[in-house]
Amino acid sequence: FQLEFLSPLVGRADVELIIRSGTMRDLLAQLEAYMIDVVLANSAPQHDARSDLRSHLLAQQPVALVRRPRAEPTAFRFPDDLRSQPILLPSLD
Repeated sequence: FQLEFLSPLVGRADVELIIRSGTMRDLLAQLEAYMIDVVLANSAPQHDARSDLRSHLLAQQPVALVRRPRAEPTAFRFPDDLRSQPILLPSLD
């Protein structure tokens, strides 16, 4: 999603595109301080009555699980096959 959203800006001489990552709290603080222009996130920020920030749902996308091929090809059984596998997940922040 991020690549599709940003692709019209990539390569434009009149646009300086800087991509940052960080915690939601840090990015929202930078947004409120006019240090950055937009935050793309996979969840809406918690509403703060002191803030004028607004969020809008731009898109939804399915979750994908990606892994190395098994030594012996067998059918994937969800969720049973996940019980013994390490999984990398995004943080709650």
